[in-house]
Amino acid sequence: MQHPEDIKAELRKQGITLSMIASELEVSVSAVSRTLHKQSVSARIDAAIQKHLNKPLESRL
Repeated sequence: MQHPEDIKAELRKQGITLSMIASELEVSVSAVSRTLHKQSVSARIDAAIQKHLNKPLESRL
């Protein structure tokens, strides 16, 4: 299982921030962060993160 900070680092290497993903999806940054840290579940946010990483995230359900 990949640590949330590792995922954030991979996104940053590509020039992507959680704020950018939040804006793209018209959700709050905290919603993206909560989903990343598995405090909340959102297939839509997970899909956006996967798209930017160009690889699937491990099953979160």
